[in-house]
Amino acid sequence: MSIRELSLQGLGLNALPKVFCKLIHLRTLDLSCNQLFTLPSTFSELTNLEDLCLDSNCFANIPESVLTLRSLRRLSMSCNEDLETLSRRLSSMNHLQSLLMDSCALHWIPSIVLKMLSLKKLSIRSNRIHALPFACTLRDDLKIELAGNPLQIPLRC
Repeated sequence: MSIRELSLQGLGLNALPKVFCKLIHLRTLDLSCNQLFTLPSTFSELTNLEDLCLDSNCFANIPESVLTLRSLRRLSMSCNEDLETLSRRLSSMNHLQSLLMDSCALHWIPSIVLKMLSLKKLSIRSNRIHALPFACTLRDDLKIELAGNPLQIPLRC
């Protein structure tokens, strides 16, 4: 028997045991509403993981072990109130289609996001973003949700 979907939502977890990463057939994992601030390095062994929800935890950045997940298509890290920046290493996530970072503490979005051709949805609602450095070079196939940010209008090219 192989587990493909697992929800450990709201269990008050502050760490994951390393043995957890032996669930190599896992495709969907929900770790939302816990107290996680890091993930074990062995998390990168979840090579089939496609959908990861880390909402409402204590992450200050995207864990390195997540950035190496080559099959990941959807990453949600909304409501991580200490998350202020996005790693430039996001560009190595070649299959990522949806990145949800609502209600964090993001101040800016690196332009490398535009180079992620697989990315179709970027949700960064209710952050602290004042400007989009790439406002004039937006791709037609990328949907960006910005509501609730203190954007300075007009956006300048």
